[in-house]
Amino acid sequence: YLLLGAMSGVVAAIFSSVAQFSKGVFDGEEGPEFVQQAFQSLPKAAQPVIASLICGFVSIYIPQVLFFGYETLNGLFLNSNMAT
Repeated sequence: YLLLGAMSGVVAAIFSSVAQFSKGVFDGEEGPEFVQQAFQSLPKAAQPVIASLICGFVSIYIPQVLFFGYETLNGLFLNSNMAT
C-alpha cells in the first residue's frame, strides 16, 4: 500500500500541475505567444465552448471521459472491456 500511496501522490501532483497550466492557457498567461494572444482576444463566453470541443475530441478516442455512469466506473474497477 505504500507504493500505491506514493504513486497516487505523484499522479495528484501531475494532475494539479496540468490543471494550473490549463487555467493559465485559458487566461492567456501560459503557452506560446500566438496561443496567449488568441486566448486573450477571445470573449470569456467562448472559453467553455472551446473546452467542450476539446472534451468532445478526446472522447472520440477515450469515451470514458464522458462518464456514462456506474457501468463505466464498475468496468474501470473490474478492468473489463466496455461497450460504448
